[in-house]
Amino acid sequence: MGSFRMDESAQRQHSVTGRGFTLVDVLVSIAVIALLIGILLPSLKMVHETSQRVVCASNLRQVGLGLHMYASDNDAWLPYSSFASGNGDYWNTDPLYLRVDARPRGYDRMLWDGLGVMFEQSYLNDGRIFYCPSHTGEHTFEAYKAQFEGADGEIIANFQYRGEGPDLSGRPQQRLDFIENNASLVSDGFREVADINHEQGMNVLRAGMSVDWHFVDHDTLLDMASQYSGDGDQPDWEERWRLLDLPANGSSFWDDLFN
Repeated sequence: MGSFRMDESAQRQHSVTGRGFTLVDVLVSIAVIALLIGILLPSLKMVHETSQRVVCASNLRQVGLGLHMYASDNDAWLPYSSFASGNGDYWNTDPLYLRVDARPRGYDRMLWDGLGVMFEQSYLNDGRIFYCPSHTGEHTFEAYKAQFEGADGEIIANFQYRGEGPDLSGRPQQRLDFIENNASLVSDGFREVADINHEQGMNVLRAGMSVDWHFVDHDTLLDMASQYSGDGDQPDWEERWRLLDLPANGSSFWDDLFN
């Protein structure tokens, strides 16, 4: 009798432990996983963009170090830019160009322009510094890697260079020691829509070496970038730079990142 009860108990235990998943179990599990993915996906996307913003800000900070080293060696002058006030429309280039050697020029005209001067003179040796990892357009480091290594051709970056900045009285200056510390010198691109790197703002390097996250809603970014036609009619770049000279909406890049 005792043996019979033990056999019956063992059969029931085997029956319970051997039961597999039913179709309902599988469907419920899939539904729960899909729900969790739907909840977590926006957060994961935000974390990814935040990490790219950190790299972008780090690149801008290195550009700032290069600018200060260049100015220290050149009587406080910033690298020459064909867009700076008083320089005239030297090549009819645009503020994202690092090198413009594919265009007709006289023998005395510089090959490199703006931030590219620092690469040409070895203040910044890594071409990737001039690019934002959030950029989704055609102007990536990989697109110009051969040119950075010595091949002929133009080079376009992701960061826009002002080439000057206002002093305390608002007058444009091309010497760094005359420029107000809060003045914006370099930022994420806003030349045209394809140059926008981030959905809701841009990193801005200021003359005092700080890098701020300047919140700009996407519609305003589009408006800033949509007035460039590329047909020789240049937009008022200085008007846009003055917007970036304003305080960064009460929060720095790092405040926005960790709060």
